[in-house]
Amino acid sequence: MSRTFICLYRNCADFAKDIINFYYPKSLHRSVVADLGITTPKQMAKLLTRYSTHHPQLEFSRIVIPQVPGSMPRSSSVHGVVDAFFTSKKYIVPSAVVSPIFAGCVFAVYVGTGASRFEPAHNAMVFVVGSEPQAPLDREDLRAYRLELKHLLAETYSRKPNHSIDKNWERLQSKAKTTVDAEGRPVLEVQVGDDVVEIGASADNVLNGNAPPQIVRQLLEARLASELRRRQHGVTETEVARDWKLLQQSLGTGEMSRAPRSAHVDNLRGSAP
Repeated sequence: MSRTFICLYRNCADFAKDIINFYYPKSLHRSVVADLGITTPKQMAKLLTRYSTHHPQLEFSRIVIPQVPGSMPRSSSVHGVVDAFFTSKKYIVPSAVVSPIFAGCVFAVYVGTGASRFEPAHNAMVFVVGSEPQAPLDREDLRAYRLELKHLLAETYSRKPNHSIDKNWERLQSKAKTTVDAEGRPVLEVQVGDDVVEIGASADNVLNGNAPPQIVRQLLEARLASELRRRQHGVTETEVARDWKLLQQSLGTGEMSRAPRSAHVDNLRGSAP
């Protein structure tokens, strides 16, 4: 029998709760205090993680499926009801002005229920297409790659101090049409002057199109910049090293002008898939 979607008490998290409780009875439930009785994905994740610590036979694991790098708005972290209210300035600031007592109660619930401490993706592995899940890059390696990319762009666009790889690529992409090549891989058709050129949109075909080298380089630069902006979980050494190597090939050189600063990154040079 079909069930009507009702946000307050019959939403997608309720569906997941009912399915999991069918196999593992009483493992998940709503939080009356933290979520005002509304079932939320964060509450389900929190309870499922807690349940797994008491039932190691489940072989519970957590995997982050990152968004594809690009200029589209990024998904935000999951929040509970009180969690979302307290961390949103447009809600908590007016509330604090109108009623400091109410805002203080919200803060007490936020801290007391542990909403501020639970992060579903903490210590989670990252999903990698065609490979086993891997650990995300640490801050040191991310910082080393960002610095190296910054130096590379400064040298490549030395005559254009205001050059923005994001805006440059967004301008091209806004006029592009999506299609596929003979092997079914994604391709972008971009107008360059009077000609329409094809740019491969995957790691397997990005260097195989008929687009000018500078266009391909801009795509790879924008992708790397987007990957390295991920402040939290979501990018692995394998992915960054692969795209770094592709950028090297688009430049027509086997080595970058400078070596990345991190020991982990040094070990990846020339060994990316």
